[in-house]
Amino acid sequence: MLMYTRPAQMKDFPEIWAAFQDGVAYLGEQGASQWQGEGAPNEALFKSDIENGWGIVLIYDGQVAGYGSLVPGPEDEYEILQGEWVGEEPEYVAIHRVTINSNIRGKGVGKTLTRDLVNLARARGYRDIRIDTFPENVIMQNVIKKTAFTYRGMVPFEYGDRLGYQLLVD
Repeated sequence: MLMYTRPAQMKDFPEIWAAFQDGVAYLGEQGASQWQGEGAPNEALFKSDIENGWGIVLIYDGQVAGYGSLVPGPEDEYEILQGEWVGEEPEYVAIHRVTINSNIRGKGVGKTLTRDLVNLARARGYRDIRIDTFPENVIMQNVIKKTAFTYRGMVPFEYGDRLGYQLLVD
């Protein structure tokens, strides 16, 4: 099975949105508040990611199976971390909106996508990579930890505080 990542294109949007909706439903089934209701990312945010070159798709067996975005900082919420970011890098990039289509969930592709996002961030010149997730999203926490991120503190967001992680790469 061929699996790779590439920049998202607007033609990918229906499959990206479907994968995201799968993620919303899955988190809801797990009792997580992430992406539920008013604070959920909307279609315009995903389209903006794509237009800005931040959206990345995971292709699995010829179809969009996952999505993540690489959003250059600074981000207001990350600036008021209840903890401490480390390092001396002048710029960072944040990984956001990571989602995997339910058809392939459980096959380790979330880790593959996250690792590929790290590699792409590095290729784009970033050495400081950040990511966050809700405290009840244990699956994403495991993916984050398996890709060598270190917990740095709580990131206060309007719709719920999140665990903030950082990876510094050479």
